[in-house]
Order: sequence, then structure tokens, then C-alpha cells
Amino acid sequence: MKIYLTTSQIPLNKIKQSELSLALLDFALLKEFEVTKRPKIVRTKLGKPIFADFSDLADFIDNNLHFSYSHCDYGVACVVSEANVGVDVQERSKQVTSAVIKRAYCSNEVELFSSNDDFLKAWVQKEAYSKFTGRGLSEGFKSIDTTDLDKFQPERVFLHDGLYIAIYGESVELTPDVTLRLVRAELL
Repeated sequence: MKIYLTTSQIPLNKIKQSELSLALLDFALLKEFEVTKRPKIVRTKLGKPIFADFSDLADFIDNNLHFSYSHCDYGVACVVSEANVGVDVQERSKQVTSAVIKRAYCSNEVELFSSNDDFLKAWVQKEAYSKFTGRGLSEGFKSIDTTDLDKFQPERVFLHDGLYIAIYGESVELTPDVTLRLVRAELL
């Protein structure tokens, strides 16, 4: 499974982040499934983006194509898969405040984590998991314990070019070779 990633040396505004997310999704669909036209995207009741219709893709997949994308000021990540998946990206330089720790991290995490990096790696895992479940921020991040190694795998968190990227999915645990595929923005 590949995580497609594009990075920027200057901050991306929200519009550019959204545009790059869709362009990277189109690129990933083409590379992974030879899909040249993205199906319509709709949102579930809880806000998870999904493809609405697979009728145009019948030759490529068995009516079961999933995707997830994420963006931050300096990067965009995207995954497409035949199994449900979630991805998140966040700048390593982002500071996790004590208020966020109190609100979003369980007691196991607070007890075990000793650095901002520890909290950020957990954050991207929580985000990827909540995108996987489709519950998003309604999940209640404090209820997601990233120290549960039966559920979360630290090796599914990558650091590249100052960005933490995490992936969570049904087939991720079965696939030992999750890799990053870097894509220059001008190719999108």
C-alpha cells in the first residue's frame, strides 16, 4: 500500500490544500487502479468523504474503493485502497498544548509520553483511526488509546521532511510494506 505525499516549503492556504488533496487523489487513483475519472464524492452523516457511485469503475474494482486524504500547512497525503483506510499528516513543529493533552489524550498516553513528538505521533494515529472509522472528531480522541499495540502499530507512523504521516486500515496490518510515494506538486 502506498501513501501518496506532496510537500511544500511555504505554507499552503486552505484552498490550495483542498485543491492538492483532490489532485493527489486523482493521481493515486490513476497509479493504483488506472482510474482516469474520479467518481463523485459525497459525505456520510458524520462527514466522512466517500465515493458515491462505482458504476464507471466496474472494470477496475468490485464496487469497493476507499480513500482518505489529509492536509496541513506544509503537506498533503492520500491513500486509495480496496479496503477501508484512514490517513493523517501533521507538521512535526506543531506544539501540543497542555489543554489539548488534557482534552485529547487518555491517562495511559499522558503517563507514557514524555515529548511533543510522542504526542504528535499519537495525534496523527488518532486522526487516521477516526478517518478510518468515519466518526472523525465525534469519536472523542481521549477514548482512542494509541498505546494499545493490538490496535495501533508505531511503525505505521512515518516522518518525512518535517511531517508525521500515519495510516490506519483493515489491510494495513496485513501489508508489511506500506511505503511513501513522493509526488511533486507540479505533476498534479
